[in-house]
Amino acid sequence: PPSCPFPLPPAPSSCVFSPSPFPFSLPHASFLLPPSSCLFSPAPLLQVLRDEGLADHSAQMGELLRSRLEAIRSPAITAVRGRGLLNAIVVRPDGDKDANALCLALMHAGLLAKPTQAHIIRLAPPLVISSQQVEQAAQIIEGEVRKLFD
Repeated sequence: PPSCPFPLPPAPSSCVFSPSPFPFSLPHASFLLPPSSCLFSPAPLLQVLRDEGLADHSAQMGELLRSRLEAIRSPAITAVRGRGLLNAIVVRPDGDKDANALCLALMHAGLLAKPTQAHIIRLAPPLVISSQQVEQAAQIIEGEVRKLFD
């Protein structure tokens, strides 16, 4: 990659290359950055992922998260799916009680999640999340599902 004359902060691994500074056609993107912000070598990032065992950690924490979410017995949750720490909860909408309403409730309880459709919630915690944080997130989700749907 081209070298940059000034130091750049660490860039996220999921940069979105866009010719426009406002790529409104990509509402699903986590990071909407201009191409110049992605002028970096991925080697240091990959080295950190390897050295800190983040792929294995992601797999373990993702399994824990999915098992805790699958244990929530509510007719509002129809499925839990995912791989590693990228997961989704499929909810059964009931009038105005849908994925968006649940995400708003989760936000007010201190947990950020993204509704991708009226019935799907995306969960994408950081790779360094601890098991205690996964447990806390699962408790918040269970509590808000019960308040909203049951």
